[in-house]
Amino acid sequence: MINRSTIMTAAWASYRKVAIAARYDRFCRRLFSRVLRQAWINAKADAARQRRAAAVIAVPVTSAEPTAFHTAMDALKYLPAHMSFERAAAAVRTRFALHA
Repeated sequence: MINRSTIMTAAWASYRKVAIAARYDRFCRRLFSRVLRQAWINAKADAARQRRAAAVIAVPVTSAEPTAFHTAMDALKYLPAHMSFERAAAAVRTRFALHA
């Protein structure tokens, strides 16, 4: 979420720095509009960066080593065509249910 108060505060701070460096003695609308636009661009970039960081954190972490059950179920993918996948999967589930 973009905080407008923070954007205006940053814009004013930046305007003061630039106005002092450029030796403006009066308020310059054109300069302030440029500084304010840049503050909005920076705020949007920060918000996008935070969204990307949150998306990376939300990725579920899986275990590096598969369990014996998952290894046995993956082996069923390579059964010959004449064998029933469902029957073999039921046998694997039954075998591992007895051990649990």
